[in-house]
Amino acid sequence: VIPQQIESSQVLKLGMIISRRELLNLALISSDNLAAKLLAVYHPLGYEAFIQEMNTTAKRLGMNHTFYIEPTGLSPNTSTAWDLHLLNRHISKYKIFKDAAMSKTVSSKAQDKRGIWQKFLVHNTNAFAGQYDIKIGKTGFTNSAGWCIDMSISYKDQEFDIIVLGSPSKKVRNDLVSQKLKNYMSTLTTRAIAKIGRAHV
Repeated sequence: VIPQQIESSQVLKLGMIISRRELLNLALISSDNLAAKLLAVYHPLGYEAFIQEMNTTAKRLGMNHTFYIEPTGLSPNTSTAWDLHLLNRHISKYKIFKDAAMSKTVSSKAQDKRGIWQKFLVHNTNAFAGQYDIKIGKTGFTNSAGWCIDMSISYKDQEFDIIVLGSPSKKVRNDLVSQKLKNYMSTLTTRAIAKIGRAHV
Protein backbone atom coordinates (compact mmCIF):
# COMPACT_ATOMS: atom_id res chain seq x y z
CA VAL A 1 0.00 0.00 0.00
CA ILE A 2 1.36 3.42 -0.96
CA PRO A 3 1.81 5.38 2.31
CA GLN A 4 0.13 8.70 2.99
CA GLN A 5 3.33 10.72 2.69
CA ILE A 6 4.99 9.94 -0.63
CA GLU A 7 7.42 11.54 -3.02
CA SER A 8 6.31 12.59 -6.49
CA SER A 9 5.46 9.94 -9.07
CA GLN A 10 3.70 10.12 -12.42
CA VAL A 11 1.79 6.92 -11.68
CA LEU A 12 1.71 6.05 -7.98
CA LYS A 13 -1.03 7.69 -5.88
CA LEU A 14 -1.93 7.80 -2.21
CA GLY A 15 -3.47 4.58 -0.91
CA MET A 16 -2.78 2.64 -4.12
CA ILE A 17 -2.14 -1.11 -3.86
CA ILE A 18 0.46 -2.44 -6.29
CA SER A 19 2.57 -5.59 -6.63
CA ARG A 20 6.35 -5.75 -6.33
CA ARG A 21 6.50 -6.88 -9.96
CA GLU A 22 4.72 -3.71 -11.05
CA LEU A 23 7.05 -1.63 -8.89
CA LEU A 24 10.02 -3.28 -10.60
CA ASN A 25 8.58 -2.43 -14.01
CA LEU A 26 8.07 1.18 -12.98
CA ALA A 27 11.58 1.46 -11.58
CA LEU A 28 13.31 -0.26 -14.50
CA ILE A 29 11.27 1.04 -17.44
CA SER A 30 10.08 4.52 -16.53
CA SER A 31 12.77 5.30 -13.91
CA ASP A 32 10.11 5.90 -11.26
CA ASN A 33 12.15 6.77 -8.17
CA LEU A 34 9.27 6.29 -5.78
CA ALA A 35 8.79 2.73 -7.07
CA ALA A 36 12.46 2.00 -6.40
CA LYS A 37 12.18 3.45 -2.90
CA LEU A 38 9.04 1.45 -2.10
CA LEU A 39 10.79 -1.79 -3.06
CA ALA A 40 13.25 -1.03 -0.28
CA VAL A 41 10.66 0.26 2.19
CA TYR A 42 8.58 -2.90 1.88
CA HIS A 43 11.49 -5.35 1.87
CA PRO A 44 10.64 -8.20 4.29
CA LEU A 45 13.55 -7.21 6.55
CA GLY A 46 13.07 -3.47 6.16
CA TYR A 47 14.64 -0.51 4.38
CA GLU A 48 18.08 -0.61 6.03
CA ALA A 49 18.44 -4.34 5.35
CA PHE A 50 17.63 -3.70 1.68
CA ILE A 51 20.44 -1.12 1.39
CA GLN A 52 22.82 -3.42 3.24
CA GLU A 53 22.00 -6.23 0.83
CA MET A 54 22.68 -3.92 -2.12
CA ASN A 55 26.17 -3.19 -0.77
CA THR A 56 26.81 -6.83 0.17
CA THR A 57 25.88 -7.92 -3.36
CA ALA A 58 28.11 -5.24 -4.91
CA LYS A 59 31.05 -6.45 -2.81
CA ARG A 60 30.39 -10.09 -3.73
CA LEU A 61 30.42 -9.20 -7.44
CA GLY A 62 33.77 -7.43 -7.12
CA MET A 63 32.26 -3.96 -7.53
CA ASN A 64 34.99 -2.45 -5.37
CA HIS A 65 34.25 1.18 -6.23
CA THR A 66 30.49 1.02 -5.66
CA PHE A 67 28.66 2.13 -2.53
CA TYR A 68 24.92 2.59 -2.10
CA ILE A 69 23.29 5.01 0.33
CA GLU A 70 19.69 4.65 -0.90
CA PRO A 71 17.82 2.76 -3.66
CA THR A 72 16.93 5.47 -6.22
CA GLY A 73 20.28 6.97 -7.17
CA LEU A 74 19.11 10.47 -6.25
CA SER A 75 21.48 10.61 -3.29
CA PRO A 76 25.23 10.37 -3.91
CA ASN A 77 25.57 6.66 -4.52
CA THR A 78 28.92 5.95 -6.17
CA SER A 79 30.01 3.52 -8.89
CA THR A 80 32.17 3.22 -12.01
CA ALA A 81 31.67 2.03 -15.58
CA TRP A 82 33.64 -1.15 -14.82
CA ASP A 83 31.53 -1.93 -11.78
CA LEU A 84 28.36 -1.44 -13.85
CA HIS A 85 29.81 -3.88 -16.40
CA LEU A 86 30.26 -6.45 -13.62
CA LEU A 87 26.67 -5.87 -12.52
CA ASN A 88 25.42 -6.31 -16.10
CA ARG A 89 27.12 -9.67 -16.41
CA HIS A 90 25.40 -10.86 -13.24
CA ILE A 91 21.83 -9.64 -13.78
CA SER A 92 21.57 -10.32 -17.53
CA LYS A 93 20.49 -13.89 -16.76
CA TYR A 94 17.24 -12.65 -15.21
CA LYS A 95 14.39 -12.36 -17.72
CA ILE A 96 12.73 -9.38 -16.04
CA PHE A 97 15.69 -7.13 -16.88
CA LYS A 98 15.66 -8.03 -20.57
CA ASP A 99 11.89 -7.66 -20.74
CA ALA A 100 12.23 -4.19 -19.26
CA ALA A 101 15.14 -3.25 -21.53
CA MET A 102 13.26 -4.30 -24.68
CA SER A 103 9.92 -2.66 -23.85
CA LYS A 104 9.18 0.74 -25.37
CA THR A 105 5.95 0.75 -23.40
CA VAL A 106 4.29 -1.66 -21.00
CA SER A 107 0.82 -1.81 -19.48
CA SER A 108 0.71 -1.98 -15.69
CA LYS A 109 -2.11 -2.08 -13.19
CA ALA A 110 -2.81 -1.24 -9.57
CA GLN A 111 -5.76 -0.86 -7.21
CA ASP A 112 -6.72 2.63 -6.13
CA LYS A 113 -7.78 3.36 -2.55
CA ARG A 114 -11.41 2.60 -3.45
CA GLY A 115 -10.43 -0.92 -4.56
CA ILE A 116 -10.90 -0.18 -8.27
CA TRP A 117 -8.30 -1.61 -10.65
CA GLN A 118 -6.59 0.98 -12.83
CA LYS A 119 -4.42 0.39 -15.88
CA PHE A 120 -1.69 2.75 -16.96
CA LEU A 121 0.84 2.83 -19.77
CA VAL A 122 4.51 3.09 -18.81
CA HIS A 123 6.99 4.57 -21.30
CA ASN A 124 10.66 3.58 -21.34
CA THR A 125 13.13 6.37 -20.59
CA ASN A 126 15.67 4.58 -22.83
CA ALA A 127 15.27 5.83 -26.41
CA PHE A 128 16.99 2.66 -27.68
CA ALA A 129 14.52 0.23 -26.12
CA GLY A 130 13.31 -2.32 -28.65
CA GLN A 131 15.74 -1.25 -31.37
CA TYR A 132 18.46 -3.80 -30.61
CA ASP A 133 18.83 -7.07 -28.71
CA ILE A 134 19.28 -5.33 -25.38
CA LYS A 135 19.94 -7.57 -22.38
CA ILE A 136 20.18 -4.73 -19.87
CA GLY A 137 19.16 -1.11 -20.29
CA LYS A 138 18.86 1.69 -17.74
CA THR A 139 19.04 5.46 -17.88
CA GLY A 140 19.70 7.91 -15.08
CA PHE A 141 20.15 11.57 -14.27
CA THR A 142 21.16 13.75 -11.35
CA ASN A 143 22.77 17.17 -11.35
CA SER A 144 26.03 15.74 -10.02
CA ALA A 145 26.13 12.60 -12.20
CA GLY A 146 24.79 14.15 -15.43
CA TRP A 147 22.91 12.14 -18.03
CA CYS A 148 23.85 8.46 -17.86
CA ILE A 149 22.99 5.23 -19.63
CA ASP A 150 24.01 1.61 -19.16
CA MET A 151 23.22 -1.00 -21.81
CA SER A 152 24.33 -4.56 -22.48
CA ILE A 153 23.69 -5.58 -26.10
CA SER A 154 23.95 -8.80 -28.10
CA TYR A 155 24.95 -8.59 -31.78
CA LYS A 156 26.52 -11.08 -34.20
CA ASP A 157 26.94 -13.60 -31.36
CA GLN A 158 28.87 -11.02 -29.36
CA GLU A 159 27.83 -9.21 -26.21
CA PHE A 160 29.13 -5.77 -25.30
CA ASP A 161 28.30 -2.92 -22.96
CA ILE A 162 27.80 0.73 -23.72
CA ILE A 163 28.06 2.84 -20.59
CA VAL A 164 27.97 6.64 -20.66
CA LEU A 165 28.38 8.58 -17.42
CA GLY A 166 28.35 12.33 -16.85
CA SER A 167 26.94 13.48 -20.18
CA PRO A 168 25.93 17.19 -20.22
CA SER A 169 22.54 16.52 -21.87
CA LYS A 170 20.22 13.74 -22.96
CA LYS A 171 20.84 14.57 -26.64
CA VAL A 172 24.63 14.44 -26.27
CA ARG A 173 24.31 11.13 -24.44
CA ASN A 174 22.00 9.56 -27.03
CA ASP A 175 24.03 10.88 -29.99
CA LEU A 176 27.19 9.38 -28.48
CA VAL A 177 25.47 6.03 -27.92
CA SER A 178 24.14 6.02 -31.51
CA GLN A 179 27.60 6.68 -32.92
CA LYS A 180 29.26 4.03 -30.76
CA LEU A 181 26.61 1.47 -31.69
CA LYS A 182 27.06 2.21 -35.38
CA ASN A 183 30.85 1.96 -35.20
CA TYR A 184 31.00 -1.18 -33.10
CA MET A 185 28.31 -3.06 -35.02
CA SER A 186 30.03 -2.18 -38.28
CA THR A 187 33.28 -3.59 -36.90
CA LEU A 188 31.59 -6.80 -35.77
CA THR A 189 29.93 -7.20 -39.17
CA THR A 190 33.27 -6.72 -40.95
CA ARG A 191 34.91 -9.30 -38.71
CA ALA A 192 32.09 -11.78 -39.36
CA ILE A 193 32.42 -11.34 -43.16
CA ALA A 194 36.19 -11.75 -42.95
CA LYS A 195 35.78 -14.92 -40.89
CA ILE A 196 33.38 -16.41 -43.44
CA GLY A 197 35.76 -15.45 -46.25
CA ARG A 198 38.70 -17.21 -44.57
CA ALA A 199 36.57 -20.31 -44.01
CA HIS A 200 36.00 -20.64 -47.78
CA VAL A 201 39.61 -20.11 -48.81
